Amino acid sequence: MAGHSEINIRDLAQLVIERTGSSSRIVFVPFAEVYGEGFEEMSRRAADTSKLEAAINFSCDTTLVDTLDTMIEFVRESAPK
Repeated sequence: MAGHSEINIRDLAQLVIERTGSSSRIVFVPFAEVYGEGFEEMSRRAADTSKLEAAINFSCDTTLVDTLDTMIEFVRESAPK
């Protein structure tokens, strides 16, 4: 999952559960119940960072899993004891 790979929200949630060792389960809530009637969600979002990468001559090569692991470790170390 390095570079510019995409992941859907369900798979991201499952990955967080797996990486944290959580017993949480994914619950599907109707979209209208959360956001109300008439709200339209984009079905896909994908950032194009090519101009930024060209401007600063840098491209992130940290994988999603590595990023999640770093965030999880930070939160665990920052949590009140």
